[in-house]
Amino acid sequence: QALLVEFPRIKEVKVSEEAKTLKVELVERDPAGVWCSKEPKCFFFDMEGFLYGDSPEFSGSVYSVYRGGENEFGDLGIGKKFLDTERLGILDEFKKILEGSSLYISEIIVTDLREVNLTSLKSPKIIIDLTGNLEEQKMALVSILEDEALKDKFDLKNTSYVDLRFGKKVFFKEKVGVQEEEKEEESQ
Repeated sequence: QALLVEFPRIKEVKVSEEAKTLKVELVERDPAGVWCSKEPKCFFFDMEGFLYGDSPEFSGSVYSVYRGGENEFGDLGIGKKFLDTERLGILDEFKKILEGSSLYISEIIVTDLREVNLTSLKSPKIIIDLTGNLEEQKMALVSILEDEALKDKFDLKNTSYVDLRFGKKVFFKEKVGVQEEEKEEESQ
């Protein structure tokens, strides 16, 4: 147990004895992403949300970069958790849905659990609520990306954001030159 506290990168220690030989096996944590604080100080985290090692700030798509959450989770650093396994899994599902439509998320900003922004350079910001009905939000996102009738109503390339936090209602802000209009669509 002392090894796990001293070296947070180690996830598990297995000790066994084989033919008068002591065998110690260390299992390292696999990085699921990078969380960066406001300072900016960045840490690797695993799929359990456990922050376990210093990380440089990445650009590109090596890892998704998560930001924020200090208000929700308090002082974060090595040895702390910033999101639980279930919520990280849900965010991963949203990322996969978007990647299926060639929209690659580079940054996830956790304002609080009721407002999480998935952003990329080439697509609108997607806003979700981790405390709301996530199945409804996923279905709304799939409808926007795959429903031909909805595709005709707006073009994602000309959209600032898509807000999925309100059940079957999807709000989006369309870019119109320098002006932007807020619209509401009912998803199936």
